[in-house]
Amino acid sequence: MLATSKTPDDAAISLGVSRSAVYRILKRKGKKPPATWTARVYRSPVPAIIIPREVDRAWAAGLIGGDGSISANYIIRRDETVLLVIVRMTDKEWVSRFAEITQSTPPGFVNRASRRNSKNLWEKSITGIRALRLVQEIMPYLVGGKREEAKRALEFFSPTGYRKGLFRNSEIWPHEKFPLRRTGGRRPKKGAK
Repeated sequence: MLATSKTPDDAAISLGVSRSAVYRILKRKGKKPPATWTARVYRSPVPAIIIPREVDRAWAAGLIGGDGSISANYIIRRDETVLLVIVRMTDKEWVSRFAEITQSTPPGFVNRASRRNSKNLWEKSITGIRALRLVQEIMPYLVGGKREEAKRALEFFSPTGYRKGLFRNSEIWPHEKFPLRRTGGRRPKKGAK
């Protein structure tokens, strides 16, 4: 199954495991990924306009405002922090439509079934200059905290969607100014008041 799959995501779906589990299986068996997984794929330049139609911009803004996030990730080998726009949902069609209107690759499958009370998700991440242009285009349709997060992203990242050095999300979007970004933390014990 691993040898005949076109991508690691295809293998993960076929096996019912996560993408990282596929690589662990290969390592355990002492095998290398199939050549089709590592072949260089021609990437077209990022278009000047990511979402041409206004109605699609409004739709994308609603999706990001509800089930999306504006975030950042550090790339060690380049010593840069990159802007990310991520949409994760259990319904593949919504995430596929988001990928289609942002002129990007199809979404990937995230197997979270091994985690307690978690569902498998479809995920699409937009990074760098594409993410920056996307945020600029959907800005008029964002409201509330998500609009403030988008403004901060546009101020913080360079015109390429990157910034030299390591910056954590809490440094870019401080908790005191962006309290809705806080996740996790200590939860009260069951039955506690």
